[in-house]
Amino acid sequence: QAQEEAAAAGKDVNDEGYRNLQREIAATEQKLQGLKTQQENTGESTEKAIQKANTSLTGLQGELQNVNKLLESDQNNTELLAQKQTILSQSIEQTEGKLKLLKQAQEEAAAAGKDINDEGYRNLQREITATKQKLEELKKQKSVFDVLKQGVKEFVTTIGEVTGITPKINKLVTGFQNVKQKNTETVKESAAVQKIG
Repeated sequence: QAQEEAAAAGKDVNDEGYRNLQREIAATEQKLQGLKTQQENTGESTEKAIQKANTSLTGLQGELQNVNKLLESDQNNTELLAQKQTILSQSIEQTEGKLKLLKQAQEEAAAAGKDINDEGYRNLQREITATKQKLEELKKQKSVFDVLKQGVKEFVTTIGEVTGITPKINKLVTGFQNVKQKNTETVKESAAVQKIG
């Protein structure tokens, strides 16, 4: 607009002020183009990051199913329990990361003037809701698992303590049996002496 006003006022195109104005217009256009490209790249990188998160979460979900299947026949396997805890923790962390990326994508779509009635935008909103639900489900699973694992840990500790006591009890029982046998022998000897007497 300033350029048009200058031209209308009969400004010389070789005038220094006019040239400065043209340079400023060119710089602004270049900056706007750069911002547009950056926004496009950001949108693309967000989409790729979401795809990467989905791939990783699918792998973790498969691992979790395998571990759960093995735990069905060996509930107290400490190695499997440790793996399940790790997988659940990683799943929660990555699902939280995915949720942040989805919200970022939603903000980018809004900033780009996307229509909220657009199918892609509605899909994004549904995915955000589904991811929130999945995150809550994983947190509940981990909470229940932590309680169960603590119970197993206490059970194993108790068994360990009992196992540690067992040799002592066995020793006492053996000692008692030895004493009982000697008493029996002594009684027999006494009876034999009385018969002789």
